[in-house]
Amino acid sequence: MEAQSTVMMSLATIKNGYSFLRTLVRFVYTIAALALGSAALPGCPATEESPDEPALVLPPPVDVDDEVGPDEAAPAGRALRLPGEVEGSREVSLATPAGGLVERVAVQVGDPVRRGQLLAEVDLAPREVDLQRARAADRQAAAEHERVLALGDVATDQQRLELETRAALARADLRAAELARERARVTAPFDGVVAARWAEPGEVVAPGAALLQLVDAEPAVVRATVAAVDAAQLEAGMEARVAQVGSEDAVAGTVSRVYPTADPVSRTVTLEIEVANDDGALRPGTLATAVVQVPPEGGR
Repeated sequence: MEAQSTVMMSLATIKNGYSFLRTLVRFVYTIAALALGSAALPGCPATEESPDEPALVLPPPVDVDDEVGPDEAAPAGRALRLPGEVEGSREVSLATPAGGLVERVAVQVGDPVRRGQLLAEVDLAPREVDLQRARAADRQAAAEHERVLALGDVATDQQRLELETRAALARADLRAAELARERARVTAPFDGVVAARWAEPGEVVAPGAALLQLVDAEPAVVRATVAAVDAAQLEAGMEARVAQVGSEDAVAGTVSRVYPTADPVSRTVTLEIEVANDDGALRPGTLATAVVQVPPEGGR
């Protein structure tokens, strides 16, 4: 019993000591808070800074021209600085619908091409054979039809109908063979530059597999995002200044499109800025910054 009493008394002593320390800490914090508060009150003398303690430096205020939150509209008459990415005005991945053996790839990455220029051929040889067969069948069906017509009343109506049908089917087969041959040859749909090459001669590609990527970067398009609350202040035709990230040279552009819907996650709206790119300085895929001037109230 005496040992148990001794243990209980020791625990009580420790508990009382812990309570005392906690009270002491709270007291020190209270005194410190009162001292700081009194220094901030008007008319109270400022406390001298310790030479060993550096002065508190506050961060500079954020300019609305440089950063505007998604829920905070920029004031009218100020400039919006928007992040974006350079893209081509037209971009397309080229393929053949049937696939097959890649027989020829006539261009390299970076080559300029003209509309209609031959870029690649895929499984062209079998298509040429099919076309020759279709042409021969068409000629034969047409000759038989002409011979029956020359017989006049000797040929029955059934004979004439069968030969007319055979001739029509031969013409349809010929047209299908011509289309198959045409689609085995990949040509440029517009003037541009080869941005990627994914196939080499000798490869067998699946139907619809991309062979080349073609980009038209004249003019270039900068696809930027703007806070949804600011999108209502922008419209097509507004002037803009665009600079690639890392470059100090800005070029003039024009807002060509403001998307009608906002991203539900980021609450931003996409806009496109068209920029002349005769010298090819704006490379598709690079990051850029666009500055669009928000018109003052009643200025639009």
